[in-house]
Amino acid sequence: MTSLAVRVNVKPAFTVFLRELASHGEGRYHVQFGRFSRPHVISYFKTFQAKPTESYLQFMDQIGPGKFFGGKLTIFQPGRGIFGSRDLVPFVELWHTGLMPVGKLGLGTVCVCLPRDGSDRAMLLDMSNGATSELGDFESWIENCVARLFEPVHYELTRPRMHDHLKAAEYERSKFVVKLESFDIRACREQAMSRFHKAVFRVQKLMPSFMEQLTVKVVRVGSVLGADNANFVTLDVANLTEKQWSAIECYVFDPFHLPFDSLISAFTPRIESEFVGLYPEIRAFEPIAR
Repeated sequence: MTSLAVRVNVKPAFTVFLRELASHGEGRYHVQFGRFSRPHVISYFKTFQAKPTESYLQFMDQIGPGKFFGGKLTIFQPGRGIFGSRDLVPFVELWHTGLMPVGKLGLGTVCVCLPRDGSDRAMLLDMSNGATSELGDFESWIENCVARLFEPVHYELTRPRMHDHLKAAEYERSKFVVKLESFDIRACREQAMSRFHKAVFRVQKLMPSFMEQLTVKVVRVGSVLGADNANFVTLDVANLTEKQWSAIECYVFDPFHLPFDSLISAFTPRIESEFVGLYPEIRAFEPIAR
């Protein structure tokens, strides 16, 4: 008896994104956490009465979760932890019970979600006001992220050969001193700002600098996440007077919404390369980075 092999033509998935990872894998511009098998992801979704889409399963199996484009896109691990999706589920449910969080954009004010019914419609959920917007199917949206999120200057500054340029950016940041003067541990009462805390920073420019923006890392101390409960805020320092302290008021987004004791400034001149996309002041170095 002769057996006939059945040939199945499987369309390659995420070709643009895979090409991006291969082309710009040097440094820490893209940080992958490892791939997850289909059974694991399906089982994890079942715990929330949800079904993963086929394209999402392919992504987790071929590429896996990670921080991409210098932190501008995070695809969560299916589980707990600073880069896991489990702890965000109850906060997504506050706005929309039919969505499952699978990632975030930038600082985390916008969450990437998939419908729990398994339909292939990626969506954005604004965690500050509950607004949603449809993105189309998950694979097409991921592929389009390459053109929208890739910035040459951010990638170049994460490469080992660009070490001197990164040091130049850090030198400009060293011309500033930042202290947290006060903060309100209670979230803002307005519904649209309920995931923000008001803070006042005192900033001093020690010497002339062309830098107009300054990114500061803030940590919420006393939560179950410890030092991982951190986020970034960018201050406008364009009009500061040299050697004078200036008060700058801003609102700091709380990506995890967990109880904490205090807010501290963790500002240093050093730029965390895996989050390079969250430092807008780096754009000032574009001419030398190229």
